[in-house]
Amino acid sequence: MFDVRCLFTYVNLYNELEQTDQQIAERRSVLQATEIELARLLAMRAAIFEATAKDESPSPIAAAPPSEMPNLQMLHRTDAVLQVLTLGASPMSIPEVWDGLKAGGRTEPKYQVVASTLSLLVKQGRAVRSTRGRYIAA
Repeated sequence: MFDVRCLFTYVNLYNELEQTDQQIAERRSVLQATEIELARLLAMRAAIFEATAKDESPSPIAAAPPSEMPNLQMLHRTDAVLQVLTLGASPMSIPEVWDGLKAGGRTEPKYQVVASTLSLLVKQGRAVRSTRGRYIAA
């Protein structure tokens, strides 16, 4: 004989699982946005420190101290490129983005991969081509 209480328990557990999965996805999104903002602030701090120490204007992407350098290895390639653009103090060229990725611990195989990724980000509206060969985060 079929027990209705088992079905009720199964449905409750399934609903609870769906809610938990949704909460996890929301928290991951917030965490990623927070990590990007933290990396931007650390880069800004390093750029300000560097500019005041040398009395020069900051480079397009100023490296944070090694202990505070954001790790870009764990991000998807498009997110890593977007984070480098976010960290940039001004519109960046493809080689500057490539250097930023290397500073974050990534080893993209070649220039064309970075160029293609920037093109995709522009198409998605997540980046803007400010002038020929220069990109900024949207």
